[in-house]
Amino acid sequence: MACIPYTHLTMRNGEVILVSKPLVYFERLLRENKSFFKVHRKYIIHLNNMNSFTHGTSEIDMEGGAHIPPSRHRKHEFEEEIHSLIPSGVK
Repeated sequence: MACIPYTHLTMRNGEVILVSKPLVYFERLLRENKSFFKVHRKYIIHLNNMNSFTHGTSEIDMEGGAHIPPSRHRKHEFEEEIHSLIPSGVK
C-alpha cells in the first residue's frame, strides 16, 4: 500500500485544513514568494502572520496560537530574513 502524503495547513484563524499534497509541493509553489519561509522540514510560515520570535527559546509565535520551532539548520537564515524585513533604525 502506497503512503499518500498529506499537509496540514493552519489558517490565520486557527482552522486546520488537511490537503493531500506533500509539503514540498507548497515549497515549490511558494519558492518565489518572499512572504513565506521554510523554517523547518515540517513547517513553512507566512511571515506576515508571525506575532513574535523569541531568540532565547527559538520559538515563533503565529497568529492563531501556533508555536513553531525553527530547525537548528534554518534558524540563522531565518533570523537574517527577519532582520532584513525590519526597517533601518528600528530595533
